[in-house]
Amino acid sequence: MTKPSGTPRAVALGAALREVREAKKFGLRELSRALDLNPSLVAHWEAGTRMPSTEDVATLLGYLRVIGEPKRRIMDLARHVRDPNWLADGQAELTPGLTTLLQCEQGASAITEWTLNVIPGLLQTPDYARAIFEEGLTPQQADARIRVRLDRQNILTGIEPVKYSAIVSIHAFDEPIAPDWVMSDQMDHLLAMSSRANINLRILPRPLRWHPGMTGSFVLYQYKHRDPIVLLEQHSTTSFLSNDKDWGLYQRLAKLLAGEALSEDASRELIAEAAR
Repeated sequence: MTKPSGTPRAVALGAALREVREAKKFGLRELSRALDLNPSLVAHWEAGTRMPSTEDVATLLGYLRVIGEPKRRIMDLARHVRDPNWLADGQAELTPGLTTLLQCEQGASAITEWTLNVIPGLLQTPDYARAIFEEGLTPQQADARIRVRLDRQNILTGIEPVKYSAIVSIHAFDEPIAPDWVMSDQMDHLLAMSSRANINLRILPRPLRWHPGMTGSFVLYQYKHRDPIVLLEQHSTTSFLSNDKDWGLYQRLAKLLAGEALSEDASRELIAEAAR
């Protein structure tokens, strides 16, 4: 049976089910009729807002003739779909973690991001992103990641853009990530994006004391009809947290950091100075 959901695996499972359905060129209603299912139920599965049973998933994959590694990957998601947290790893061009990140962003009504040493991905220029991805990835993998990153940024500038709040440590402007001309272009881009009504960009100056944000960056995704999800990224792993104790802690941390950050106007002045 199904129940309301919002777990990271439910998001990833829904994306995978929609992907295989579209790859087999089935419409949602067409597939629902063939399996004698309510189309709205299948739509909820694909949105990650309700969870199918493993039997439902197996039946759907069998009808679509999904076999081999794709079937094993999707069935593994289905078996663990109720787990509140998820650690995804891998260095492939599009990892399960990256796929889930895309789904988290697309469905969010508001996104709050804290970055410690880099400019947030949603605000990066292509040249700045390339300077990051060229380390540790093949040229093909780097190109794929950059394309995905640029596509992700459309959620900030579309017809109904997401409300995005970014708190960026001053250390991100000091790190020698890219040549001066790339950093200058990046600063100009930040100034342009920060002028948008849906974007709140603020800089956290050097603190006078320790604060819990020093332990690492995070992204908090908030939704209208389900609980938030927290993203934590490390070098080769991506963690998604949806336990209420976890996201509650990060909501409080985001509020703490926002209270310590510069105003939007003061942040823009600092960015404009860095662009020179």
